[in-house]
Amino acid sequence: MKRFIFVCLTTAGILFSSCSAKGFARWDAGWKNDMREQYKIQDANNRILSYDWYQDMYNQIQAQKANIKIEDDIDAKKRMIMIVNQQIGEYNSRTHQYNHNIWKDPSLPYELETITN
Repeated sequence: MKRFIFVCLTTAGILFSSCSAKGFARWDAGWKNDMREQYKIQDANNRILSYDWYQDMYNQIQAQKANIKIEDDIDAKKRMIMIVNQQIGEYNSRTHQYNHNIWKDPSLPYELETITN
């Protein structure tokens, strides 16, 4: 009888330790990954990079728009408009991404209009 109880407890202990270690690691993996991702989003370096990226891109777009206004050559103007529209597309795309726009300066516009002419 003692041997039966010993075998049962040993088997239960082995099953519990092997299942719980692997099972808990699998169960906990999603939560840990979510926490790591949240930490990356909340990281101060990422905050500053996102904030700076929006400031830089907005200023580049405004400078390019000013250059387009003073350009006389029609072909060069069309190429410049195409480049600015690509930059505007990237700006608008990042605006719609949660992990990027969360640190955007509220004084900047949410979206920019593309240039048609």
